[in-house]
Amino acid sequence: MDVNKIEYGGRVLLDLTEDTVAEDQLLEGATAHDRSGQRIVGALINLAEDTVAPENLLAGATAHDSSGQQIVGTMIQSSGGSGGVQVKTGTTSSPTINTGLSKIDKLIIYANKIVSKGMVDMIYSSDSSRATITFCNEYSVYSQYCKIAEHTGFSVSGGTFNWTETKDEYKYMKNTTYNWIAIGS
Repeated sequence: MDVNKIEYGGRVLLDLTEDTVAEDQLLEGATAHDRSGQRIVGALINLAEDTVAPENLLAGATAHDSSGQQIVGTMIQSSGGSGGVQVKTGTTSSPTINTGLSKIDKLIIYANKIVSKGMVDMIYSSDSSRATITFCNEYSVYSQYCKIAEHTGFSVSGGTFNWTETKDEYKYMKNTTYNWIAIGS
C-alpha cells in the first residue's frame, strides 16, 4: 500500500498529493515518490557529458547537445572514396608541419602572441598557389607594424606543409609556438 499523506496529532507531516514529479522529469536512475506515494525511478537521460557539436555530425543529422538543445549537423562528407573530410590540429615551433593527412585542402597556422618580427598567422588553400599571411615588422617598445599579404613561400607534399619563406618579416617568429588546424583527407 502506497502512502501519500501522513498526519499525526492533527498536523500534516507529509503530503505528496500535490506533487507533480514524474519518471520523465527525473534523471535516469534517481528515485522519488509521485503524488500517489508510489515509488518511481527516473527515466530522463543525462546529456551533461555529451560532447556532440554540429561540426561532428553529418549535414542534416540531428542530435541533442549537453544542454538538451537540438542541433543539426553541418559536416559535409566528400565523395570519391577518400573517406571524407578530416580535421587535424596541433602545435609547432617548426616551419615543417606533418598534419597526418594524405592531402591538405586548407591549413591555418596562428601564434598565440607576437614576440618578434615575422609571421603571426597564415591561411593556405589548395585552391590557389598562395597563402594569406599576417606578418609584423619594425618592432619597437611603442609600436609594431603589421600587415596582411599573399605569399608563395611554402611547399606542400601530401599532408606535409613547409613554410620556406626566407625574408625575416615573413619567417616564423623566433621562440614562438604556433597552433595549426588542417583540413583535408
